[in-house]
Amino acid sequence: MKKLIFTLTATALMHLVSAQTGNLITHVDFVKDVQCVTFNVHLTNAQNSLLSYRNVNSGDTLRDIPIGMYDVLFISCDSSYTYSQKIEIAEGKTRNFNYTNTSRIVDTEYDPLSYNNQYYDDYYDTFYKPVFFGAHFQFSRGIDYESLNLDLLNNFAFDYTFGHDILLTKPIALGYEIGFGFTQANFVNTDLVDPQTVHERQRFTTFDFSIAGMTSIYINDSRMLTLGARYRLPYFARYARITGNEKQSTGGLHKYNDLAVFAMLGYDWGHVFAEYRFDQFL
Repeated sequence: MKKLIFTLTATALMHLVSAQTGNLITHVDFVKDVQCVTFNVHLTNAQNSLLSYRNVNSGDTLRDIPIGMYDVLFISCDSSYTYSQKIEIAEGKTRNFNYTNTSRIVDTEYDPLSYNNQYYDDYYDTFYKPVFFGAHFQFSRGIDYESLNLDLLNNFAFDYTFGHDILLTKPIALGYEIGFGFTQANFVNTDLVDPQTVHERQRFTTFDFSIAGMTSIYINDSRMLTLGARYRLPYFARYARITGNEKQSTGGLHKYNDLAVFAMLGYDWGHVFAEYRFDQFL
């Protein structure tokens, strides 16, 4: 019975170890005046551990490579040409690497002949690649759920931000955003200061620069949930009253206390966004 337990345990451990490896198929053609077809491959990971393969032919499979990110160096048989590339070896997967003066990586789940030239732009790596780097904009409509502005008719906002997330450990990322925002709040005709005066329109308009920090959860390389805080540095805040061709405008109404928390829930191109400001910023 003890022998049986030992055998089962050893088998489970061997299976666990084998699951932590992946394979690499190399299709390399240096094209230029190289007289032989084989090449050498050196893989170096973050711990500077080196794996070397000599006299590799195009299409050979390098098996049972421990998972992780590697700097791979391809050396022509006469050592006259080299090419280096970062490659991630993923658990239980086989990478197809192709080099003929250009390079690409595809998984075995995809047809290596129908590769996408933008693969690296869309390839999110656990170890060093940002999972989000770009810009986005949003339109939003505010809701005065505390009924503090009874004269408010409607308000809307436009925000344009540029951000960068870095994946810490799947699926959690930390990131930041910088950008600018525009808001406009429209009120009833009665003057907000003098109830005896009526206008055709009156509104508040603000423009601000913003910076935010957030943490996000990613599902299949797309944001699923984001929580963060944002500070808006005001550029201007203006109260305008319009009657016919006459327009009265009052500026300099902003404060420097526009700190808010926000949350975003959704997937891919569709999200629900909510933001709460802690204090009156006008």
